[in-house]
Formats: sequence, structure tokens, C-alpha cells
Amino acid sequence: MVDKVRVWLYTVSTVNRKEPKMPRIAKPNVVAFRVELTEYERGWGQKHWDTWYFDNEAEARQAAIDYNLKHNNLKEAPDWYVRADYVGPIK
Repeated sequence: MVDKVRVWLYTVSTVNRKEPKMPRIAKPNVVAFRVELTEYERGWGQKHWDTWYFDNEAEARQAAIDYNLKHNNLKEAPDWYVRADYVGPIK
């Protein structure tokens, strides 16, 4: 039963996932700035959720801040949540 609930939650969360309104990188050979999203679930641990690439460091940092302010605004950590972290430049 728990596995069916996890599959349902994953399906619902991926269907309703909103992409950032900021530009993504079209060419892989340019310097990009990476934001990683990590899923956390009580009792299950954490896993990689998604990666966003931006062509501007300020926009990448702001995307991570905006995501966390919108989705992670409780005083306590909930049973399930996703956190965005600015990783830095990649090439």
C-alpha cells in the first residue's frame, strides 16, 4: 500500500511541477549555472529531484530563493518536500 501511495504522490507531483519562468540553457557548451532540486521524505531519506540550468548566475540564485520561499515556508519540515539549492557554475 505504501508503495502505491509513493507512486501516486510521485505521479501527481511530476504532473503538477512548474518549470521556472527564467531562461534555460539551449547550448550545452556554454557556461551554465545549476540549481538542483532535492526531494526529502520522512522515513525514506532524500533523492535527486530535478536540475535547472541558467545562463545567468543572478537568475539561478533567484530561482532557488523563489522556489524555497514559495514551497518551503512552514516553521517545521513537513513529511515530504522539495528543496532548491544553487550549486554554482558548470562548464
